[in-house]
Amino acid sequence: MIPGHEGAGIVVKVGEGVNRVQVGDRVGIAWLHTACGSCEYCVSGWETLCMKQQISGYSVQGCYSEYVLGAGSHVVKIPDKVSFEQAARKYEIEI
Repeated sequence: MIPGHEGAGIVVKVGEGVNRVQVGDRVGIAWLHTACGSCEYCVSGWETLCMKQQISGYSVQGCYSEYVLGAGSHVVKIPDKVSFEQAARKYEIEI
């Protein structure tokens, strides 16, 4: 299993039926890889509680690799004027 979630990159290939993104788009991949989209949690906006959810780096291969699969339904476009570093989540750590 390849760990990692909340990755970002450039689309190099698009699967059949995907029309939200295209080759060359800059996208981010959240920790929630997919959810069923039709259960009571999904339709009410609580996909994170879906019993069929898939998690990047946990139940599907994650982002710590040269190439990663992202679900067309769950990747998010990153505007050209926003750098990957700006789009990434920032963590504050106290030690």
